[in-house]
Amino acid sequence: MTFILTAFFFSLVEDLNSKVQIQGIVGELKGDFDTFYQKMKKERGNIEIKKSNGHHDRYIIIDRKNVYMTGSSLNRLGNKPSLIIPIENKRIKESILNYFDETWQGNSGEN
Repeated sequence: MTFILTAFFFSLVEDLNSKVQIQGIVGELKGDFDTFYQKMKKERGNIEIKKSNGHHDRYIIIDRKNVYMTGSSLNRLGNKPSLIIPIENKRIKESILNYFDETWQGNSGEN
């Protein structure tokens, strides 16, 4: 499972099987987000977050098969009306997956 997101996703992944690999790309790793990340990394394992500037959109990628785009920051879900849109178009989906891969590989540092 792969996320390009902001802080909220930790509450979504707490109950996932620890064998599920989680990768995230964020603009900043600070405050509560960093605290939760360090806790999840220690207690759950199989989670890695990298920092990268230059993206705005938020995607959820599951098993490289299902790709979703969210209409707002994930930390706002449930508080305000929002959208989670499945990406069905094969070319767009491949473009998002390539973008994630390039961003992930281009950013060697982990926090």
